[in-house]
Amino acid sequence: YVVADLALADGLGVAVVALAEPSGLRGDAGAVAARYLEHGGVVLSADGDWPEQPLVIVDALFGTGLDRPLHGMAASLVRRANASGHPVLAIDVPSGLNADTGSAPGAAIRARQTITYIAGKRGLWTGAAPGYTGRVTLDGLGLPDSVAASELPAATLLDPTGPARRLPPRPRDAHKGLSGHLLVVGGDH
Repeated sequence: YVVADLALADGLGVAVVALAEPSGLRGDAGAVAARYLEHGGVVLSADGDWPEQPLVIVDALFGTGLDRPLHGMAASLVRRANASGHPVLAIDVPSGLNADTGSAPGAAIRARQTITYIAGKRGLWTGAAPGYTGRVTLDGLGLPDSVAASELPAATLLDPTGPARRLPPRPRDAHKGLSGHLLVVGGDH
């Protein structure tokens, strides 16, 4: 609803396809949904028709905590978005993708771009994730650098301008078994 309200304020045609009625939302989500509706926003049922020829589909169904396969209407919406042929922008993590492991145990959004917030999530670059995230952009939301500096990273993303640039290109979601085999024989006395 935040993205929809901002796009509406910029004069763009916007429709939210919602899994739940906005009137049932509470807290910040309810307040933002109410503001969007007050500004003339349109909310469509998840099982109804979509607007014709959307310029972009914004995926904001689920966030970083999802650790199970999507089912029901959520899985149906994801399959429908993927099959639409329209570019998809994922907010924080493509829905259906595990933010910690990069696994996609069921239906998952295949985004052209993912905008993630505050810190890079390990699961955006590992496992099957590269086949789902598209280009990943990090927005720190204006937090001071000292916040990130006070945390120890769980992993480090290699710089593509380093030694890896001398390796032949391979698919972003390639598995080690696709790159050939290596036998190491070692030992002592």
